[in-house]
Amino acid sequence: MNVFVSLLEFLPVLSPDIEIDEVHRRMEKGYKGSRGDSMDQCALVQSIKDKCPCCYGPLECPVFPTELAFTLDTSEGVTQDTFSRMRDVVLKIVDDLTIAESNCPRGARVAVVTYNNEVTTEIRFADSKKKSVLQDKIKNLQVALTSKQQSLETAMSFVARNTFKRVRNGFLMRKVAVFFSNKPTRESPQLREAVLKLSDAGITPLFLTSQEDRQLVNTLQVCALGISDSEKVLGCNCTLPDGFAPHSF
Repeated sequence: MNVFVSLLEFLPVLSPDIEIDEVHRRMEKGYKGSRGDSMDQCALVQSIKDKCPCCYGPLECPVFPTELAFTLDTSEGVTQDTFSRMRDVVLKIVDDLTIAESNCPRGARVAVVTYNNEVTTEIRFADSKKKSVLQDKIKNLQVALTSKQQSLETAMSFVARNTFKRVRNGFLMRKVAVFFSNKPTRESPQLREAVLKLSDAGITPLFLTSQEDRQLVNTLQVCALGISDSEKVLGCNCTLPDGFAPHSF
């Protein structure tokens, strides 16, 4: 570009009869280049990683920085044994994760809430920045037997509105909520509204149910949000123990 500008400056000197505008008119238009390959966000990120030496090394889980919330069912019918199995699932997933120890967009931060027809926050995202401390807090979670009914839609709305209120920022940040349910849900407008609230907040839910829940699956399909699995949600292979079937969107 600098050479081109310099030539234009000297042309009037070399040939006084040629005006600059005339030079521009005489220049021929070049051939149109071929269209480059387009790529989606994931392909673009992968392309950058392939060309960046600092991106090589052991594969972390999650692949992308993630805010991960677990929601445990403590409603009527949940026994100590049932709650222990839910807690063991959480521990197994956390054991495989890289836990973020700062606000740097890397690894996962974990929150835990329990619910029946009310919701209780047990662990906030900012509470534990050491993996060992987080694991101890999860191991020490206890359930009080209750006759309160289950309200999954209440838990979903709470998580969308409160649990993810303060999260890390970042282009690649993922927001994931894992919901445990010990009994089938009932069809209601509130359930559909709760599903849409999670979607509007950019939260990807994963539902782990102890028995088949056709109503929940139907609600997810009605909301046209698809079905995936835990590997697609977290971006890595986190094997779940027996006893809970995944339904997610």
